[in-house]
Formats: sequence, structure tokens, C-alpha cells
Amino acid sequence: MKKVQIGIVMLMCISQTLSPPALQASTDAEAFVAADHLNVRKIDSISAPVIGSVRGGEILSVLSERNGWAHIEFHGKTGWVSAVYLKKRGIGNREKHYEAGIWNVVANRSFSTQEAYRSGSLNGKRIVIDTGHCGVDRGAKGAFHSTLESELTLRTGLLAAEKLRAAGAIVMMTRMNNDYFSLANRVFQSESVFADAFISIHYNSSLSPDVSGLSTFYNKSGDQELAQSIQAEILNGGTNLKDRGAKFGDYYVIRENQRPAALIELGFLSNRQDELQAETQGFQENAVSGIVNGLENYFNQR
Repeated sequence: MKKVQIGIVMLMCISQTLSPPALQASTDAEAFVAADHLNVRKIDSISAPVIGSVRGGEILSVLSERNGWAHIEFHGKTGWVSAVYLKKRGIGNREKHYEAGIWNVVANRSFSTQEAYRSGSLNGKRIVIDTGHCGVDRGAKGAFHSTLESELTLRTGLLAAEKLRAAGAIVMMTRMNNDYFSLANRVFQSESVFADAFISIHYNSSLSPDVSGLSTFYNKSGDQELAQSIQAEILNGGTNLKDRGAKFGDYYVIRENQRPAALIELGFLSNRQDELQAETQGFQENAVSGIVNGLENYFNQR
């Protein structure tokens, strides 16, 4: 009897040693991929075979999590991905990490009666304002005042959101702070709300300090009219920027976007005059008024 008992105990110990760590209970959650591309592996290990992949913005069911990995359902199969690149939507009382756009941005400044009551072409339009760069990706840096593009785009975007909301638009922003958001995440936000227009705001840079001016880019022929309207109105709005034209651009947020989209480069931070001007409140007001007027004209013509 003693030998049998000892044998049983030894088998139990071996079994416990060889068993993998218990999975956490089902998270009962969904998440979207917050990376441009994510490999799915057979088990929760960086050295495990890749059995598939998911694209940025895809919605996945998260079955369980452990050690920084998430067990997911994808394309009719299951596998493991790094949980760092998932943003959870959450179910029930779980904390919601779903990074959707901010609806109805609250204005923190007053508007004149003329500004608040426009022709109505923007009333009810869903506008997504994408402020370029964030987190460790700070974008261009001013050659003279070290102005950071990521900070300046957010300043411009918040002002644009306020003016658009005052004109009756439903405004969403891809970011409200300096937290990192992938390009795929930004496109996902645009498509998930069926945006009537997606406007990505940037400031340019060049190795030559003499290069300056305004450019507005489109990727699809159907968006050319949107880009041209915005370009024209910003130039007419007293920004004193050189006209570099509305033209084709192969940028991810407008290339992968299935909603009407344009990307604006509001001058060059590598150019002394453009940088100094971009920092002023007057320029910000004029540039944003140009964006709003450009959108109004665009919708009026449709």
C-alpha cells in the first residue's frame, strides 16, 4: 500500500509540474487591433509559429488572457496575439478601453452670432478631425523655435473642432491628448462612425529652409474636390501661405480610408516665417476658418 501511495503522489507532482499555467477566465470582451498589422501565433510565445495575421481596425473576440498575451478568435480560427496592441471595448461592468472618437467636443470659447449660425451645410455632418502624430512620434520640429508638430496639430485640431461644432457638425477627434494612436486606429475611427469627412491636420518640414507653403492632399479621385475646396479657403482666409496646391498623396490615413478624406500640411516648420506664423493665434483662427469654410463649400456643392 505504501508503495502505491508514494507512486500516486509522485505522479500528481509530475502532472502539476508539466501542466501549463491555468488560463484566466474568459474576458467576455471584444477588442480592435490598434496596430497596422499583427501576427497571430499558435501559442502565447514570441517564438511560436505564425498561423495568420489581422489588420489594423479589425474587431476580435478575446477569449482569455495571460502573461501579456490574448487568446482570440479570428477568421474562424483561434490563436494568440500580443495584448499590448489590442484596445478592449469591454462588456458589462468591465472597464472600457475602446478608443473611439470623442463625440460633440465641448467648446471652451465663445462665438459670435454670425459664426454660430451659418448656412447649415455642416449641420449634422459627422466630421473626424485627425491631429497628426502623438506619443513618441512628435513629427516635425521647428528649426527656429523648436515647435513640435504633434503639439501644434492638437492645438489646431481642438480649435477646428470647436468651430465645426458651433456650425452644427458632430465632431469626433482621433486624439484629445498626446497618447499614441496608430494610423490604423485613426482610419478605424473614421470608418466606424461613417464620417462625412475625415480631415488630417499636419505641419510640413524640409531639408531646405527656403521651402514653404500650404498643401492639401487627397488619395482617391472622389476626394479631390474636398481637398481643393479646403486648400482654396485656407488660402483665402488670410493665412499668407504660399499655394503649393491640392494634389495626390499616398498617405496611410487617406489611402486606407473609405470615407471622404483629405490631409492638410499647414506650412513648413523648417521655414522661419511659416513656423513663426503658425504659432500665432491669428494664424490658427484663419487656418481653421479656412478648413470650416472649405468643408461648407464642399457640402454645398454636393
